[in-house]
Amino acid sequence: RSVLVFKIGDKRRPTIKDVLENQDIFAIINVPERSGGAVADGFEIRRMALGKNIPVLTNIRSANALIASLLKNPVLEPREIACYYSS
Repeated sequence: RSVLVFKIGDKRRPTIKDVLENQDIFAIINVPERSGGAVADGFEIRRMALGKNIPVLTNIRSANALIASLLKNPVLEPREIACYYSS
């Protein structure tokens, strides 16, 4: 499921900081604007995500690819790398 969150300094809740601190997150899709505040927020979001080993997608193409992949294969099972190579 996806959750819309507010910017770091926003008075509305939840902010991305709230969600990162209190919930289990699979991935973050953050496509920032080019303004100074958005760049600073993007840096802080990536830093917080890195500390929790959460992938961050920062462009629409990679976000669309991830979503399409998850819709096609919603349940992913771990496999050994050898499964992908036939001899």
